[in-house]
Amino acid sequence: MVGLWVSKYQSLLYMHRTAYGNPHYINDIMENYYNVAGFGNRFGLGMTGNLKRIVAPDGSDDPFLYAIDDHTGGSDHEVFNDWG
Repeated sequence: MVGLWVSKYQSLLYMHRTAYGNPHYINDIMENYYNVAGFGNRFGLGMTGNLKRIVAPDGSDDPFLYAIDDHTGGSDHEVFNDWG
């Protein structure tokens, strides 16, 4: 849910990939984006090298908690997967 205080409610931001019968390159792009943001904003991560934290100036400074799942089909967004 947009606006949910993820760390307070011990929740995750979920990314659901498209169905195997409807593959798309955006799955890989978004998975890489989530990984960069997630690995770069963990507690205790020493910032060395080229890795820089992604932090909003007025944000909570919480880690980016996420999960990447396969397509489940149980969503009201299913209509966006329909090629017809």
